[in-house]
Amino acid sequence: MAKSKDQEPDALPAAGEFSEEEFKAKLREMGRLREPNGRVPTPEGPFTPVEVQGKPLSDSVVEDRR
Repeated sequence: MAKSKDQEPDALPAAGEFSEEEFKAKLREMGRLREPNGRVPTPEGPFTPVEVQGKPLSDSVVEDRR
């Protein structure tokens, strides 16, 4: 499909005209997509779970849907 003359040269093509990898590459080039760097912050000290009081969340969701 030929581009119209008034279309910007760097404009993205319509959906479906390129692969997902090409789309991701264009987003990376534009600075809109970054790859994960693999570093996940881990908290220091021992893990202490928080005790939650009240009804279970699943019960609240079911009640709200009624």
